[in-house]
Amino acid sequence: MKSFVAVAALLLVSAFAVAAAWFAYQVYMLLIERTDSPMASRDAHQGYWEDERRRALHNLKEVHFDFDTGKIDQADYQALRVRYEERAVRAMDELAQHGDDADNPSTESAS
Repeated sequence: MKSFVAVAALLLVSAFAVAAAWFAYQVYMLLIERTDSPMASRDAHQGYWEDERRRALHNLKEVHFDFDTGKIDQADYQALRVRYEERAVRAMDELAQHGDDADNPSTESAS
């Protein structure tokens, strides 16, 4: 009886492992299909830079608040402010470039 239970448990665990592997494969294939399209790539690019801009601006506010409340000194404030301003500007530049590409998909001029 114990060997029957052991075999049944082994079969059950094996069935779950196969089902989990199949499910993982299906999810993987859906993600690959989704990210292979140019539109998904463009949306992911824009989403990344929007998040980066949002984080940089949030961090700028935090650094300013920390400086105003005396948590950080002037030198740290200046260094962090420059770092986050540069990140925000880079993100805005990327978003502007991305927006230009989306508005003008063809760079050829009409003659």
